[in-house]
Amino acid sequence: MTRRGERGFSIVEATIAVSLLAVGVAALAQVTIATGRAGMAARRATIAQQAASERMEQLRALAWTSDGNVVPVTDWNSDLTTTPASTGGVGLGSAPGTLATNTPGYCDFLDGDGRWLAAGTRAPAGAAWVRRWSVTAVDSLDDTLVLNVVVIPAATAGAQLGTAATLNGAWLVGMRTRRAR
Repeated sequence: MTRRGERGFSIVEATIAVSLLAVGVAALAQVTIATGRAGMAARRATIAQQAASERMEQLRALAWTSDGNVVPVTDWNSDLTTTPASTGGVGLGSAPGTLATNTPGYCDFLDGDGRWLAAGTRAPAGAAWVRRWSVTAVDSLDDTLVLNVVVIPAATAGAQLGTAATLNGAWLVGMRTRRAR
């Protein structure tokens, strides 16, 4: 029995209210999922950028000077494919195509957090990133090098290398000019 002036909800009103609530919850769920995906993409971009920056700094730290402006001093034997770097590698040597393929001495593999796993030409188990680099002499400028470092997801390592951004990675370019010590 209802009292005078009191009114309950009809089935139509209740259905509309529940429908609006469901639409609101669904929209909130989509926003949460999109935010999570954006956060993961930002994290991956940060890892790739940091891994590329680390290798660029290692390349820039190798000896590329001259002794009293007379005798060039160049690091030809640091192995950057190991962590920590050791001897027995190519140092500031160059080889063609090192950015496009996994080339011994110019490639290593990282886990999902950007930690070094191994060197070589084949990705080990757990590899999430491939880091490649190149050192190229500039023909018209004696004593000048162009340094490239690219970090791309291991799953896309066989893809045509256009821009690292299209592969969700990072690509850094730097230059070194020989100077007197």
